[in-house]
Amino acid sequence: MTAEHEQALPVGTRLGDYRLDAVIGHGGFGITYRAFDTQLAKFVAIKEYLPVEFALRRPDGEVVPRGARYSDDFAWGRDRFLDEARALARFRHPHIVPVLRYFEAHGTAYTVMEFEDGSSVSQLLRQQGRRFQPDEVKRLAEGLLSGLAAVHAQGFLHRDIKPSNVIIRRDGVPILIDFGAARQAMGGRTRTLTGILTPQYAPIEQYALDGKQGPWSDIYSTAAVLHHAIAGFAPPDAASRVGTDPYRPLAVTQADRFDGALLAAVDRGLAFAPEQRPQTIEAWRPMFGAALPRVEDAPTERLPHLQPSTP
Repeated sequence: MTAEHEQALPVGTRLGDYRLDAVIGHGGFGITYRAFDTQLAKFVAIKEYLPVEFALRRPDGEVVPRGARYSDDFAWGRDRFLDEARALARFRHPHIVPVLRYFEAHGTAYTVMEFEDGSSVSQLLRQQGRRFQPDEVKRLAEGLLSGLAAVHAQGFLHRDIKPSNVIIRRDGVPILIDFGAARQAMGGRTRTLTGILTPQYAPIEQYALDGKQGPWSDIYSTAAVLHHAIAGFAPPDAASRVGTDPYRPLAVTQADRFDGALLAAVDRGLAFAPEQRPQTIEAWRPMFGAALPRVEDAPTERLPHLQPSTP
């Protein structure tokens, strides 16, 4: 097994036309590989459904439930994973990672996406003393709002916006990756939040398995990413904001570096109570004022319904 994750497939494994050559991400819900498409001669990213809480990989490479009592949850989660891939494969947007195909193999499911060559916001922020410059924050905000407007227009939520799920390509374009709707659905079924939310970026309603979520939830997480990019650190965990709220507005702490309207918009997006936040991207965008000029969102291209392919 690879050093990055003991459950990962070995480097060099073939999945049909794809040859795995690196693990580039892993978590409680699955593993993401960089792979080489031997037919098209290009790199892609492949996400594998492997929920470690109730599944494991056998020595022969098959992914199986940890026991009979986990079989139904494993199969249900795999179906939700494929549902999400099927939905995301049906549209294209310049700030959303394209899903190219999906398939089943090794007892589990896989999603094939474009490999976005760049660094995550998380990686950029880990550089010592790194904070984004005003123009970088504006470009990040524009890309995230544009991408989310398209996602929400199709009736979807991202549900897991955080610095590691935003790639800044080498040309500077921000790309949203790794949607979390299937993980949220699994959390609701199994009644556990393990691996489902990311403290400091998740709104308070995600802490309750029956909490009402909507575009305002993605807005909170987006504002948390922008806060980190502006200030160099994430906002307080939403759970710590119950009662006495320790949040310090950016409009106060960062007024010497950034446009006041932009800071106020991010502060508004980070309102603790869901009803105090903008309820839609369309309502949030004007709050940025001249810091985020109104531009026409790139159209979302609806694609024909795709059938799962055989690896």
